[in-house]
Amino acid sequence: MEIDINNKKYTVAPNSTIEDVLREIKLPLQVAVWVNGRKLLQQEYLTYRLQPGDQLKIIKPLAGG
Repeated sequence: MEIDINNKKYTVAPNSTIEDVLREIKLPLQVAVWVNGRKLLQQEYLTYRLQPGDQLKIIKPLAGG
């Protein structure tokens, strides 16, 4: 099924979770994720099932001082 991640099309397996997608695109679970404009809690990454056409926005934390 197709989803949108940061304005790019990706094909993922049906019933994929946020965790599945993050592993597939080689990102850690310590990122901020919005699905269709709603920010998810990290605990939802394991249970939220993606639907065709979902739009994800993923932001990686920045290190600095």
